[in-house]
Amino acid sequence: MLRRALPLGLWLFVVGHLYSAPFAHWTAVNPLLPLGTWLRTVAYGNGVYVAAGSGIVVSTNGTAWTLVDGVAGGSAVVFADGKFVVVGSQNAGVSTNGVDWTVATVPKTDFEWITYGAGLFAAETIYIEPGNVFDPLPHVFHTIMTSPDGLHWKWAWGVWDMERRVSWGKIAYGNGTFVASAGGAEVISHDGILWKIPDQPCCAPGGVIFGNGVFVAQQNGTIVTSLDGLSWTEQYAAAPSGFGFARGIFGAVGDGGAILTSPDGTNWTQHASGSIGSLFAFTGGDQGFVAVGMEAEIVESPDGEHWTSRGTLTSTGLSGVAFDGHTFVALGGNYYNRVWQPDTVVTSNDGRSWQVSSSGRRHYLTDLAWAQGKFVAVGLQFPTDPTNMSNGAILTSTNGLNWTDPPAVPATDLRAVTFGNGQFMAVGSGILTSTDGVEWTPQNVAALGLSGVGPISSVAYGNGLFMITVLTNILTSPDGISWTKRASIDGLGNSSHAISFGAGRFAVVGQRRTNALSAHGAMWTSSDGDVWTVAGEISGPTLGHVSFGNGVFLGFGSSYTLAVHIPGQAWITVPQAPAALLSAFAYGEGTFIGVGGGGAILRSDNFVQGILNGHSRDPGHFEVQMFGELGRDYRLQVSDELRPVTWTDRLSFTASTPLTNFIDSVDGSHRFYRLAAP
Repeated sequence: MLRRALPLGLWLFVVGHLYSAPFAHWTAVNPLLPLGTWLRTVAYGNGVYVAAGSGIVVSTNGTAWTLVDGVAGGSAVVFADGKFVVVGSQNAGVSTNGVDWTVATVPKTDFEWITYGAGLFAAETIYIEPGNVFDPLPHVFHTIMTSPDGLHWKWAWGVWDMERRVSWGKIAYGNGTFVASAGGAEVISHDGILWKIPDQPCCAPGGVIFGNGVFVAQQNGTIVTSLDGLSWTEQYAAAPSGFGFARGIFGAVGDGGAILTSPDGTNWTQHASGSIGSLFAFTGGDQGFVAVGMEAEIVESPDGEHWTSRGTLTSTGLSGVAFDGHTFVALGGNYYNRVWQPDTVVTSNDGRSWQVSSSGRRHYLTDLAWAQGKFVAVGLQFPTDPTNMSNGAILTSTNGLNWTDPPAVPATDLRAVTFGNGQFMAVGSGILTSTDGVEWTPQNVAALGLSGVGPISSVAYGNGLFMITVLTNILTSPDGISWTKRASIDGLGNSSHAISFGAGRFAVVGQRRTNALSAHGAMWTSSDGDVWTVAGEISGPTLGHVSFGNGVFLGFGSSYTLAVHIPGQAWITVPQAPAALLSAFAYGEGTFIGVGGGGAILRSDNFVQGILNGHSRDPGHFEVQMFGELGRDYRLQVSDELRPVTWTDRLSFTASTPLTNFIDSVDGSHRFYRLAAP
């Protein structure tokens, strides 16, 4: 028996936004760290890895990472003198374990990088002197500050640079010398206090690191080495964005998931990291090596040669998701740095644990559908001719892991796919139909009378009709051959963006214009394509995607707004929706899964257990809203006391709609409610 107990004290329980609770709480499955986290720097000490960027995350093994609550991030971190020191915008922090931090404010200063040597922490900084009544423009100086403890900082001498306005990039200490470099400007110091510019400055923004008796830096696309920071020797053609040194090994990382290692700074070996994102920093510890970067990217290796992504399952944008009754399958593709990457497929049996794979093709996959015992995915095929981007891609799979190409795909890019009336339909710059997902027949698009208006962006099937959208045009067909243009949707702006079907009606999302100056994202519904009703609007300018599951339409729009339409019952907007650009939703195993940009995978609360919400209507009545899975039996139980607790059935019902309302008559000061699913 499943029970979701929720005590609702009438004298204290208040609901700020009616019906919002089930859709306001989402768990980020991917990235494994909170959405929007980016990591710029990483260090190891006292048995802990600490990475910093937009936040601070810690790990004891390089595999499982935790975000440190209540602490701002930083631009650089170092471990020295028995402690971590992290520096950022007008602040510096010190910690011995990466979790508990002492923070100091350093006004007017943005720290760039940090190192330790000669008993001092030395950090590159940008100092901003505000304007005044006589000189209103602020002055920006690039300089270096030092600190004996990481909390109390003072300016170094000889390195104030206002004319060039270049950031120093990175700083290192070794062989009795500090070296700071970036953008052709290099400064050195033997004590961290007095600094000078050498006669032949070196290095590019990749920065500088010291280890094994040698400085390693990057200059004009080449890794260079030096013993004294003055005379540099070219060693290897590469342009990394960051260096590190740990456990006797140099690491260089950069765009496209690039990782190189070297024992001496001279001989370098490139490794496959499993990432195509931008990596910024490298370190090592007792458990192995770690590199970090954008989109919460964390890759780790036990030996510096074999690497595994840990911070994110994938950074590839996911554009489609489907559920076959047992398995969620989500997919997408990536065109990175003018190179077509292998497409990405992720699968899960429960929506919590996911497996990353690929079809083995270089496709940009956009949508998929499940029917007749198989997944059918569509998209754009890697072009053998770079000037021709109109090759369609179609793949089929029975399990989401092993994929098969059909014998031939007509030359058309594909945007969406659905199933109905015994056949699959794929749409884009053309219309293809298939009874088995293998043999495809092109239909006569010219007969639609829509020449020159753009590709077909979305397709759905319901009530015996296929429905497609092309800009503001809505068309229906019983068979994919004969099409009828339907009435225009009143108020629809420049275009409709997506269409779905459920609960006996179609839903279209897009932009609604009430006048020339006002536009809002909106959803319209219709049972036949002729008569359309506005289901609701959001405050943002558009709704871009819509999906259906468990009796609910879910739309996602600008400003990260989630719109929920329960036909005949409620329109819900959730401004606190997860901060990810979502492209599609699927329902299964009692939960909604949303996928989108940057490889985002989000999981909603579980509807099988049931979700309670409520508010006081007046002194004698309390309204309870119960969200559950369609067709499942539930019991609403009450108790006037928790100690001792005695639960009594107040209402028994089968969820025929996602939302069931119950108004309870009360005469006491408080009452507790719970929902049981026998």
